[in-house]
Amino acid sequence: MAGMNRRLHRWSPSALLLAGWLCVFIGERSFSGSTTGWTLDFVGAALLLAGLGFRIAEHLRSASLASRALLGGAAAAVGAVLAYEATAFLPDGVWTSVAWGACLALGLSAASVTAALEFAVAPVAHNPTYEARRVRSAAERGLGFGLFCLVLLSANFLATQHDVRLRWGAAGRSRPSPEARDAVQSLDAPVDVWLFFPRGNEVAPIVQDYLQPLEDDSTFLTVRTVDHALAGELAETAQVNDNGFLAVVRGDVAESVRIGTTETAARGSLRRLDRSFVEALLRVTSVRKVAYFTEGHGERPTRPRATRDGRASARVLRRQLEALQYEVRPLGLEEGLADRVPEDADVVFVLGPEQAFLPAEERALLSHLKGGGRLFVALDAGETSPLPQLLSAAGLAFDPTVLANPRAHVQLTQTRADRMAIATNAVEQHPATDRLAANRGLYTVFLRSGALAITEEPGGHGLKTETLVRSLPGTFADADGSLSPQRGEDVGSVPLMAAVTSTVTPDEDGGRMVVLADVDVVSDDLIQLIQGNALLLVDALRWLQRDSDPVLALPEDDDVKIVHRREEDLAIFYGTTFGIPLLVLILGWWAQRRRPR
Repeated sequence: MAGMNRRLHRWSPSALLLAGWLCVFIGERSFSGSTTGWTLDFVGAALLLAGLGFRIAEHLRSASLASRALLGGAAAAVGAVLAYEATAFLPDGVWTSVAWGACLALGLSAASVTAALEFAVAPVAHNPTYEARRVRSAAERGLGFGLFCLVLLSANFLATQHDVRLRWGAAGRSRPSPEARDAVQSLDAPVDVWLFFPRGNEVAPIVQDYLQPLEDDSTFLTVRTVDHALAGELAETAQVNDNGFLAVVRGDVAESVRIGTTETAARGSLRRLDRSFVEALLRVTSVRKVAYFTEGHGERPTRPRATRDGRASARVLRRQLEALQYEVRPLGLEEGLADRVPEDADVVFVLGPEQAFLPAEERALLSHLKGGGRLFVALDAGETSPLPQLLSAAGLAFDPTVLANPRAHVQLTQTRADRMAIATNAVEQHPATDRLAANRGLYTVFLRSGALAITEEPGGHGLKTETLVRSLPGTFADADGSLSPQRGEDVGSVPLMAAVTSTVTPDEDGGRMVVLADVDVVSDDLIQLIQGNALLLVDALRWLQRDSDPVLALPEDDDVKIVHRREEDLAIFYGTTFGIPLLVLILGWWAQRRRPR
C-alpha cells in the first residue's frame, strides 16, 4: 500500500531548480556586485546543482521517458545559468551574443518543458507507470511554448534596437505644436499664408485643418487657398511655380514649403509640416542673431571634422541654432576673446573644454555676463575645471570625478557601464526648465557626468545662482572606477545643472548663464535618443534667448525615446518575462483540468 502512494518522480527537484533560478536572478538584477548579490548567487548555484543531482539519481534508479525529459530540463536549467555567467568573461562581440542566445534558449526550454511535464503527470503521479503518449505530448507542448517565447523575446529585442514606427495617415500630424502657437501669437505685423492647391485637392484640407487654429490665435495671420493657374501675381510674389506649395509672406519677404498634391507624394512633407511652417515663419519674421562657440580649448566639435577622437559632437545643437536664425561663429584668441566678447554676441556656448581658459578669457566672459550677455556652459567629466574664475564668481565649483548610480540609471549598453548613464527627474521649477519640470514622467540622462556644488553666495560680482537639476539619491563620485560605492565615497543627490542671473542689470533682459556638469547631455547621441534631454535643451535655449525674440524654439521633428529608470525597467521586465508566460501557463493548466478524463 505504501508503494501505491509513492510518486513515480519527486517534484522537489523542480522546486530546487526554480528556487535556484530565482536566487541567481535576484542577485544579478537587484544586488549585482554587492555582498548580498554574491551570497544569492552562491545559494542559487547550490540549489541548482542539488536539483540536477536529484534528477540524475532519479534517472539512474528508473530510466524512463519522463525521467529522461526531466533530467534534460534540469541540465538545460544549469546550462542557462552557466551561459549567463560566461557573458561576464567573454569580450563584447559575437561570442557574447552567442552566450546570451544560449542562456535564453536553454532557460526557456528548461522552464517550459519541466512545467509542462509536472502539470501533465500530476493527476497520474501515483500510477504504476506513466502513459508514454502523455509524457511525449507534454514535453513537445512545453518545448514548443518555450521556443515561441524565445522567438517573441528575440523579436521584442530587435524591435527595440531597430525602432520603426508605423504612421497610419498623415492627418495624425496635422495639429500645431505649442511652439507654432507661440510663434503666431507673438506676431506684431501682418503675415499671409498662401496655399497653392487646385480645387477639390485631397491634401489641401489637411493643411487647412492645421492652419485653422493658428489663424484663430492671431489677428495678424491670414490664410488663403488659391490655384496657381489663377493666381499668377501671387505666385510670382511668393516665388512659387506650381501647385502643392505653402508660402509664408510678410511684406516683400516670402518663404515657400513644398508639400505635394497627392497624399502619397505629400506623406513626408505633412509629417514635417509643423516644423517646416515654424521655420518658414521664423525666416520672414526674425532678425538675424549671432551665436559664438568658443574654440582652442578642446571643445566638442559642432561641424564634421577630419579627425575623430571618439567624443560625441554637438552638430544637432548647431543645426537647431541655425534653424532659429542664428549665425554661428567661432570665438577664440584670434577673434579677441582675451580682450572682450564681441558686442554682437547674442549667446556664447562653451561645450566641454578640455584645457583651461586663460585668465583674460575668463574675465572677458564674466564681464560679458555681468553686462547682460548670455552664456551656455557645459563641462566635461574627467577634466579639471577649465573655468575656475567664472564658476567661482557665480558661487559654483566643479568636481570632474565621474558620477555613477547603481539603481537610478538607464540601460543603454546592458553592461555595468550603464551605471554612469544616470537618469533623473529631480527638476526645480524655473524659467530655464519650465517644460521639463512640468513633465515629471520624463527622465534626463547625464552620461559620464561630473558634479556641481554651490560653494557660497557670490559676493561682489552681482550674480545669483540657483540649482535647477539634481541627481537622484544613491549617486556617488566613482573615484576608483569600480562603479560601486566604496567606503569614503559620499552617496546622495548632487547638483547637475544651475542657472546664473546677473543682478547688475536688474531688468528682465539682463545677463543669464546655464551651467551643466555634463556636456554629453546635449550631445548628438543623447539629444536624438532621449526625450528628456531634448526638452532640457529646448528649455535652456528658450531662457537664454532675448525676451523680444518672436520664436523661442523649434518643435522636435524626429521621434525620440522615452527612457525609464532601472527600477521601472525591472518592473516591466518582470511583468513581461514572468507575468505573461505565467498567466498563459495558468490558463492552460485550468483548461487541461476542465477537459473530460
